[in-house]
Amino acid sequence: MSAAHGDDWRSWLRRKIGWLLLVKLLGLLLLRSMFFSGEHRQSVDEDSLAQRLAIEQANNQREARSP
Repeated sequence: MSAAHGDDWRSWLRRKIGWLLLVKLLGLLLLRSMFFSGEHRQSVDEDSLAQRLAIEQANNQREARSP
């Protein structure tokens, strides 16, 4: 067995791993574009944030207690 013939499996493995990494990277980019694009982001303003975190009710209660 020559040295060149013995390294065939290594070059094959390198190509296989390279292609696998490329496919995985493309898959991650596709998922990112599908689920983390600007269309899927909600606008965050003070009122919607307060409603989401139920802060508005706490602020109203505090104002009612203060003289």
